[in-house]
Amino acid sequence: VTVQLKNSDGSIDLAAPLTIANGFQIKVTDPDRNIDTTAKDDFSGQVKINDVTLPSGIKFKETDDNTGIFLPDLAGNKIEIVPTTSLPGSGNIVNEKIHLHTDNKIYVLASAIAEDIDLTITYNDPAPTKSFSIVREIQHFAGSISTTTTSVPVTGKAVIEINDMDLNLNPDAIDIYTLTYITDGEAPSSSTPDLISENGLANLTIKVNGQTSNIISSSGLSIQLVETGANTGVFRGDLDVSKLIRGVDDSNPIPLADGDKVTIEYKDKTESPELTRSVDVKIGKPSGIVELDRSSYPPSSLTLGTTKLHIKITDPSFNSSSTSQDILPIQNGRDGNAATFDRGQLKIELRNGTTTLTFNPGTTGFPTSASETGVNTGVFEVDVNLPYNVEVNSS
Repeated sequence: VTVQLKNSDGSIDLAAPLTIANGFQIKVTDPDRNIDTTAKDDFSGQVKINDVTLPSGIKFKETDDNTGIFLPDLAGNKIEIVPTTSLPGSGNIVNEKIHLHTDNKIYVLASAIAEDIDLTITYNDPAPTKSFSIVREIQHFAGSISTTTTSVPVTGKAVIEINDMDLNLNPDAIDIYTLTYITDGEAPSSSTPDLISENGLANLTIKVNGQTSNIISSSGLSIQLVETGANTGVFRGDLDVSKLIRGVDDSNPIPLADGDKVTIEYKDKTESPELTRSVDVKIGKPSGIVELDRSSYPPSSLTLGTTKLHIKITDPSFNSSSTSQDILPIQNGRDGNAATFDRGQLKIELRNGTTTLTFNPGTTGFPTSASETGVNTGVFEVDVNLPYNVEVNSS
């Protein structure tokens, strides 16, 4: 058997687009590194970005037996990109905004992403000695913000949705951001409630009637943004407006009132210029829509049976949880007192001439709550059994 011994040129590419979530998935194709066709070979190599060398070197491992294709032997087969507000070291700096760290991670300021800095990624082939390079930019995506409702009661919650793939740091897991706006525990906050997360990718600012000072009650405010699924880049969270105030009067907090406007402002710092998007939520009493499943019903009777009314209530202002199905009470308020009802009250009036028969929640056959049709729908349904007899109103 005659074989030929020769060196083959290597090459470099990325196995996936260069994004924060994907990181640097450097793919080296080099048949010379495939020294055993029955095993996954590996080698240690140096990675350079814009002539700055990653200090620790990278171990590459063959994707399978006899492929000659190698990926970083790291979690996710990638050199991780870590967004940060300050670089963790003074050396190994690219363009003063990217740091190649000794932990085999690359730390990046949001401004480096926004500026679309060209990154030259180089692989040195030792046999024969030759360098191969590719040029890439870290891809980024313009973020947006929305809410499921335009109005909520003073004790309600507004569901916030942020769509920004740059916040998707881990493509294999659900990312979660907990935003805490702190007060001193006694007096309302006098500082601007402008959250700058540890990674510096975005800000989320809350305003009341255009103001950012003295708008958070002494109990503080926390918003948890949870990704809707792994690698979606869509995050939802609940803003509890009962934690907000409209200012102070002689150090006394002034509660929100109907007509006040709450603005949620999202600033995407990976765009140049920085991109700001906002949504407004008005404080006001709920105004839902009630629908029945048909226009006429037979009366309940002992002979034919009980007539069922299928009632649908559409009111996004009562979609108070972004991660679970809500229950809408239709009888009493949050404190169990119908006189202070804050979520809308449902009753049925049966009229025949001047006679009015009223059927209320809690009466036999009339449930006291309606269930949301799904997560984040703002649509609630309840089935009511029409009674055979209803007492005549004394009034």
